Amino acid sequence: MNGRLGTMIAQRIPLSWRQWRWRWQKRQEAARVRRIFDAAPDQPRWLDAAELERLNQEFTRPYHYGYDQDNLIRRGEARSQELAALIADFRNCQDFLELACHDGMVSSALASQGKRAVATDVSDSGFNEAAKRAGVLFSREDAMKLTFPDESFDVVFSFDGMPHIPDPGKALEEATRVTRRGQYIFMRLGSHYSAPFALHAYKSIFVPYCQFLFTRETMQDYLAQRNLKPLDFESINHWHLSDFRALWRRFSDRLEILHLQETPELNSIGLVGRYPSCFKGKVPGFEDLTVSRFEVLFRKK
Repeated sequence: MNGRLGTMIAQRIPLSWRQWRWRWQKRQEAARVRRIFDAAPDQPRWLDAAELERLNQEFTRPYHYGYDQDNLIRRGEARSQELAALIADFRNCQDFLELACHDGMVSSALASQGKRAVATDVSDSGFNEAAKRAGVLFSREDAMKLTFPDESFDVVFSFDGMPHIPDPGKALEEATRVTRRGQYIFMRLGSHYSAPFALHAYKSIFVPYCQFLFTRETMQDYLAQRNLKPLDFESINHWHLSDFRALWRRFSDRLEILHLQETPELNSIGLVGRYPSCFKGKVPGFEDLTVSRFEVLFRKK
């Protein structure tokens, strides 16, 4: 088959079919990598600075996460719409609490809809002026020890905040306490510690799973030699996918799961097969490496 004919045929294949075929191939690869991972020795290995340099040239920056005002507004509106789509009686929910809000733009979108939105974080340094103008009430709070009375809110939510909270279990405990019975808690994690870009190092270190491939010292030296911003290891907790799954089970007597979606990690899993000893013994199990993000919606019993 010549290239032109192949291109013409590919253009006529439905995108969903091509996506299905790609995912099937990636799942086959993941099964192969799992066998390699299981057979690897349990003694953890680290790669050196020369390998970091080589891999950083092999990979490209995975994505650009825009922080300009237009992106912040669009992202806040989109996330508020996602909450509205997931919560059946969203219209009747009036009191919202956002944990680890940073810019507060999801709360801003909710306030613009007439909701009472309270946004919390340990610092107001990232809180956006547009959120203030929209009527969002900011409160400097530790998510693990909230100051609000019991059953104060209809919806408690967090987008990508849980990986930055030292003990997500305590945060969920507090979220449950301040949520009214029959109402909702929503959490989305763009990455947990076993995810490819958990360290948020992708602006300078493009290598997926770098937290398992290289020591802190190797990465910090690499960045310092190039006058690049050092990584903030302390702002990320070390909770893996399996830790969060165990947490959901621990709260099953108080919280009912209405929605749970886990997004498979299919793009970067090949690195685990190339360097299995860098992962074996550093993660609870192979499955922790195979989900890049997840979201969960609870209803308080």
